Amino acid sequence: MRRFALLGSLCLLLCAGGLSAQTYPERQDGFLNDYADLLSTTAEQDLVYELEILAESTGVEMVVVTLPRLADYAQGQTLETFATGLFNTWGIGDPEYNDGVMILVAQDERVMRIELGAAYGRDWDAVAVDLIARNFRPAFADDDWATGLLEGTASVTDWIVYPHLDGERAVVPGFDPIWLVVLAALGIAAYSARQTVSQLFVRVMKCPDCGRRSLSQRTEILSQPAAQLRGQARIMRTCANCGFAVKTLVVLPETRMGFGSNRSGGSGGGSSGGGGGSGSF
Repeated sequence: MRRFALLGSLCLLLCAGGLSAQTYPERQDGFLNDYADLLSTTAEQDLVYELEILAESTGVEMVVVTLPRLADYAQGQTLETFATGLFNTWGIGDPEYNDGVMILVAQDERVMRIELGAAYGRDWDAVAVDLIARNFRPAFADDDWATGLLEGTASVTDWIVYPHLDGERAVVPGFDPIWLVVLAALGIAAYSARQTVSQLFVRVMKCPDCGRRSLSQRTEILSQPAAQLRGQARIMRTCANCGFAVKTLVVLPETRMGFGSNRSGGSGGGSSGGGGGSGSF
């Protein structure tokens, strides 16, 4: 009888362990996993295009994840603990650099997190929190998921990824619409390095003068980036509504040798030490 009791206790412990084991959603795509179905097909294409630009020009892997309910997976964990576990389970980013980024949105709980790879120091946490408040929250509060994700992702690229690649210190961005527009062109210019002149429309940025989404840009590559060699481009931007115009020289980040052969997704082996920022909307 005692032996049966011990066996029964062991079974209960095993069952309890299985029930409490952490589960994560299966990664379906390299850049965008919209499990909450927040985005239209067009918005998905725009966002993936933006993330591909980042990967192509810098080698940095940024992944966007949306969940209908965090509670379906977190099982009592905090948002921060779950995000770090998901990041490491999926192995986001290159393990040699550990500069991957994950943007996680939980629709029902109305919370989100920017999880940063282990290479980012904790000084970048404050920048992530500020970007959530400035670039994600306003649109998410109105359930405008497409605008929030497009503008927010671009801001993470401009204020975290590029400065970190350049070895700059973390700086919480001040509100400067002109420089926000200029910085947003970096990834697009690098992606367009195969062309002498490209005509691309800035679909998510507002004109700094009139506030309308009527900006267009023309990019002229002056010198093409390569492995461990930066390039330079001239960005010419105009507003069809008010006539605003600005011409700016920008530096194109160097590319990484050999990157691009496995950009479709899967576990890259990158890891996070728990850095990043969280917010609600």
